[in-house]
Amino acid sequence: MEGPLSPAEKGSLFTHPRWLAGLLLVLLLAGGAAFRLYDLTDPPLDFHPTRQVRSLIIARGMYFQNLAGIPEWQREFAVRQWRAQDVIEPPIMEALTASAYQLIGGEALWIGRLFSIFFWLAGGVGLWLLARRLMGEDAAVWGVALYLGWQYAILASRSFQPDPLMTAAIIWSLWGAAGWHTRPGWGRSVTAGLLAGAALLVKWTAVFFIAGGWLGLLLTDGSLRRLWRNRQVWVIGGLAVLPGLLYALYSALVLNSLQGQLSLRFFPQMWLDAVFYLRWWLRLNDVVSLAWLVLMILGIFCLPVGRARGLLLGWAAGYGVYALIFSYYVSTHDYYHLPLIPLAALGAGNALSVLLGRLQLPAGWRRGLGVLLIALVFLAEGWSARTLLKRQDFRPVVEQIQTLAARFSPQDSLVSLAPDYSLPLVYWGWLNTTHWFGVGDFALRQAAGQSIDFEEYFQNQTSGRDYFLVTDFEELARQPQLQAELENHYPLMMEGQGFRVYDLRQRKELP
Repeated sequence: MEGPLSPAEKGSLFTHPRWLAGLLLVLLLAGGAAFRLYDLTDPPLDFHPTRQVRSLIIARGMYFQNLAGIPEWQREFAVRQWRAQDVIEPPIMEALTASAYQLIGGEALWIGRLFSIFFWLAGGVGLWLLARRLMGEDAAVWGVALYLGWQYAILASRSFQPDPLMTAAIIWSLWGAAGWHTRPGWGRSVTAGLLAGAALLVKWTAVFFIAGGWLGLLLTDGSLRRLWRNRQVWVIGGLAVLPGLLYALYSALVLNSLQGQLSLRFFPQMWLDAVFYLRWWLRLNDVVSLAWLVLMILGIFCLPVGRARGLLLGWAAGYGVYALIFSYYVSTHDYYHLPLIPLAALGAGNALSVLLGRLQLPAGWRRGLGVLLIALVFLAEGWSARTLLKRQDFRPVVEQIQTLAARFSPQDSLVSLAPDYSLPLVYWGWLNTTHWFGVGDFALRQAAGQSIDFEEYFQNQTSGRDYFLVTDFEELARQPQLQAELENHYPLMMEGQGFRVYDLRQRKELP
């Protein structure tokens, strides 16, 4: 196996003076933290609110479960709503947040966001170490600058959901893989296996990126048969799959939720639809720009054939397989592309470091220009993210939800057609409501081969419920059958700015 190149062999600019690269890392981490901590206490409705509020509901349920001094109805409601959320992956972020609530003595919306920021920054340290191991100091500096400073990365890494933690865990897992591949040993094999296992436990979809990176590494050795007989490889594989396997068994046997984790995921028919690839590209372009992707590709192929190129190409191949497996979600949810950011940062970072090294300037001038360009890109992207955050204030939205919810009692049972799967109504309004599907939800289930009869679905959703609350009138207009059913058969109990309530207890027949 090939050995790592020293910074001198790589012609590094940022190791002269020796402390420069370390100083740049500290400054980038500090700047990345500062941009992410801006407007920390704003309610987490800025980025995929459904996912974030779901995590808030779970964390509150965990916290309220054994909390003294609260009304019993609140405890029961919080725990019931927590249990009602689909089990998608282990609630690690939510459990950490609930523990923090206990330490500070109450709920705080910024706690979950703070954990996401911390884990993303930890991923930046891992990316630095991985890039140094694969490509040298210059690429490491550029890679961390892009990973921490890119506008989308700033916004997404503040989100209270498991994806920032998963992305950081993928980085550290591949760092462990590269370390073992550089100098195999039992200690490094255990480290690599545990890091991979932790990443897969956070969110099992990490398997595509980790397996791709590992395969790319192992193929550089030329003989998979020899590696197949390597006991250290088996130890790594066993440690990687064991935590996730145990959780899958727990989900299947105790929680009875394994089917929910796998349902509505696989849509191979989309592979033959050109619209899917267009939507895939549009969501991908929301995360990393075309220029960044071009630099990533150039940077990967600037690397010599060997460990670094193999790992990055394997990572990219894993992303491609992942995108095809989760075709619906990569074409509708931009955060499904989040694990591509560190890969793009590594590839583009290498391309920029190579370009800077080729400039016909004295080394000191190139070093100064490199620092200036890094600062320019980092500050421009970071300030752009700050501007977006400053422009948004979701506190009035929460106040509107609470004002609306005050019209109902804790005993009222509702069906609601509202944004974000009605979860903000549940969390901030303490409303006992079930959500009525949007057009997209019906279409997703139809694509999965499920047939939903309107009358049967309406009966199932409204049976035993008191009121039907509508706050998403655009969605109501897209469902004329629902609109006609409500307007023709149920009295309008109350109406105000931005809401309408129908009384489900008094069905009326048309004359």
